Amino acid sequence: GALTLHLVLTIDGVSLKTTHLHPARDDGLQHPCIILRTPYYRYFDFAIGVHLVHKGYHVLLQDVRGRFDSGGEFTLANFEKADSRCTFKWIGEQPWSNKTAGVVGLSMGGYTSWTAYASSLETFTEHGVHVKCVAPIISSCDIIKDGLYYDLSSERDQMQ
Repeated sequence: GALTLHLVLTIDGVSLKTTHLHPARDDGLQHPCIILRTPYYRYFDFAIGVHLVHKGYHVLLQDVRGRFDSGGEFTLANFEKADSRCTFKWIGEQPWSNKTAGVVGLSMGGYTSWTAYASSLETFTEHGVHVKCVAPIISSCDIIKDGLYYDLSSERDQMQ
């Protein structure tokens, strides 16, 4: 396989650093894309990406907003749907894309998978990319409700 680096622009102009893993030779066909958006550094998922390329997929490894090589400020859960929407739009514009995708992620990356799927349903007419598979691993679909994001300020105030 091979890799190329890209900046996927968001609606508000933030650049999301994205590594595109793909077969070394262009076969002239269109392929599905697997997306791994993560706050843990995009190369954390590199081995998964290489395995998927050998199975015939194109793979995007992307640092979420405000993390590592992506621009903007990281704020948990605020931009995931909008930034996923821009990533789908980018995929839909690529000549190698057959406009089908899967989203995969571990922990917080699993949450980004759920939000990407929700975004794809809400914005399909804008980008035309159909998400056929969501594979969150050790994740929640609602990080606020399930307590993965918990504000300790009220307990701290009571302790003083």
